[in-house]
This record gives sequence, structure tokens and C-alpha cells, in this order.
Amino acid sequence: MVSWQEEVFSGLAPLDIYNIFPADAGGCSCDDCTPRPTKGLWRIAEPLGDMVHRISPETEVWLDTWHLNHPTFGGKDWKNLVDSLDGLEPRPEWFSGFEVGMAPNHGYVHMSLEEREYYNEAGQPLTVFPDISMWGNHLGMLVKSEYWRALQAELNDYSPNLMKGGWLYAERWNTDIASVAFLSFFWDSKKPVTAIFDEYALFCFGPHAERARELLDLLDDGCKDPDRKSKIRGTLAELEDSAPDWVKRDWRWDEILQSCSRYE
Repeated sequence: MVSWQEEVFSGLAPLDIYNIFPADAGGCSCDDCTPRPTKGLWRIAEPLGDMVHRISPETEVWLDTWHLNHPTFGGKDWKNLVDSLDGLEPRPEWFSGFEVGMAPNHGYVHMSLEEREYYNEAGQPLTVFPDISMWGNHLGMLVKSEYWRALQAELNDYSPNLMKGGWLYAERWNTDIASVAFLSFFWDSKKPVTAIFDEYALFCFGPHAERARELLDLLDDGCKDPDRKSKIRGTLAELEDSAPDWVKRDWRWDEILQSCSRYE
């Protein structure tokens, strides 16, 4: 595995970031690799990190702990991994910090407040990997303001002195809205979700922002308006008639159309 990764990395280097990801890619369950966090993952992470820095010393190497709090991957053994790399121990020269998952509705990787505090106490740099996909949210992942508020609250549980940013995971429709919502938190983690969508509507629809903003609220999965379907159709028809061509030529307009089509 290390030899294969070295061949790939040598062809791509130099890279800014290299992320060692432990979960979806699988892992061996033999005695030498179980429990996964401190045996299987670390068994490959150490030589991988050493190899990366030998070829490209400036590359940041982040160790992802996505899923490691799930019983399948060792239950609580992820804490032993964090402990072994905490601020009281010499850490590998290549180690930039932990990437932690954020998935409030995900049954496998949701982290409790106690678990998030464990990372704060370890004192290591952190990045986040927010699940803004369809899992536990919506088949198309629309706006769902309450979910963004939950992600924002979870992000703000981490110490700002440790948090270094992160990257996204998104699927299917309206990934632009999803990405804008979360990335905005990296500039201002306290900014209200409503203000973020106000800006989105303004930038994308210009003088028709007010009506577009109403449409986004109607498409929100949390919308309980009994006339939701008819209002979506009416608002969309009005925008189709009045919005300038530059709005409807943008690829974001197609995402809006696809979302509205679910309510025909």
C-alpha cells in the first residue's frame, strides 16, 4: 500500500494537503489491525506520513477520524489514538492535526458534545469534514436551515484556537447552496443562517432577490406552509417571467428548477 501510494504521490507532488482517511475505504479486521484506530489505521498512517514528507516536506498531512467513534471501528479506541498524539507527547514531524467529522443526523459518525470536548482538551489542530450529503437530511439536500444551524452549533463547540478550516462533502441537488452555507462559517462562524441565504439570493438574483429568497424558504425541508406547492409554482413562474437572462443562464438556475420540479 505504501509503495503504491508513493508512486501516485510522486506523480502529483508537491501537494498542499494529504488526508489520511480511515473509514469508507475499508480496513483489515485481522488481529494485527484490530482495533482499527490504534492498530490498523496507525499501522499505515505512520509510513504514509513519513513517505509524504520525504517527497514533499511542505505538505500538510491530516489524520481523519471519521467513523472511528463507531463500534465497528473500535468504539472508544479512537480516544487512545488522540491521546497518543496529544500535546503532552512528541508527535510525528509530518502530523498537522486531526480532521473530525460533523454529521448531526448521521447514525454512525455523530459525535456527542463530550466527544467534541475530548478533541479540545487534546489541544491538537483541527479541521472539519461536514456531511452535507443526503444522509439523514433529504434525498436532494435542499436548504434545510435547521440542519445548517446544527452544523454551525457543532462547529462552534470546537476551540477557535484549534480550528484551521476544513473541506466539504456534498451530493446531488443544490450543492452550491449547501457549500455556500457551510463555507460561510469559516469566515464568520456566528453569522446567522438567514443572513447567509439573504446574501445568496442577492448575489444570484440581483433585483429579484426578495422573491428568490421567498422561493428558497419554500424549498426548505422545514417549510410547513400548507400552500407550499402552489406558492412554489407561483413564485417560480414569476421569476421565470421577470428574472433577467443572465440569471437563467447561470447553472444555479437549473438547480432551482430541479428542486421545484419535485413539487409539481
